[in-house]
Amino acid sequence: MKIIFRGHKLQDRQSNLQFVTMNDPVPSSEDSRLDEWGNYIQKREDVIRIEDDGVLEAIHSNNPAVTAVMVQADGGDDDISNWGAAGRYLGSSRHVKHLNLEFWGIIDSLDLKSFCDGLAVNTSVESLMIKLSYDDDYNDNRVDSLPADLFRKLLPFFKNNSNLIAVDFLLHYSIFLTDGVNEVISASSSLKSIKIKGREHCLENIVTAISKKEGVRHITIDGGFLNKNACLRMEKFLSGNRCQLKSLMLSSN
Repeated sequence: MKIIFRGHKLQDRQSNLQFVTMNDPVPSSEDSRLDEWGNYIQKREDVIRIEDDGVLEAIHSNNPAVTAVMVQADGGDDDISNWGAAGRYLGSSRHVKHLNLEFWGIIDSLDLKSFCDGLAVNTSVESLMIKLSYDDDYNDNRVDSLPADLFRKLLPFFKNNSNLIAVDFLLHYSIFLTDGVNEVISASSSLKSIKIKGREHCLENIVTAISKKEGVRHITIDGGFLNKNACLRMEKFLSGNRCQLKSLMLSSN
């Protein structure tokens, strides 16, 4: 197993986190889709924007050439005009393997409920990236509640999709690592790779959710505060007989 600490702040708590040496787990079919650090193997040039001409129609017709889709929105005129249709088409897709959701700014005006309701029945997506960003000068009390609201709308997708093996949460530093993150992690039964980047915030609930995933093979946590309880839960997880972890990267913790 590979372990990396990068810019960590565990000097006064290192005694609470003791790593054990384990044999590498037996390779599985998922390993061919993930690199040594748990990154989903996906060619960048294959990712297409759902807003581009003809893409929604191609997804709706289950065109096998559409395997990686990016949904970007900032509440502007270039956003998807029919969020419900986009969710339904992605939900019925048999070929989309990678889905990238990128939202910029305050997104409560978007019909994300209809989108997530349609997406809930999808079983083809194996890798999901969620990126939430805001301008540095945003001063809006809705900012901290929006991520949790979005993640909770996505709960049925995480529960129903048994082929989802990799998640990557990229949260702007002005966003707290909310309870919504640990809820969707807990809801999934198939995750092998979990990557989280976010603000300085206690990670105890998130680490608790991850520690219950015996099948997870790769964990990356960039940002956030690992308190004593989080360290103890991670230690217990790593020393468990059923732990299959192959890589662990902690950065700026």
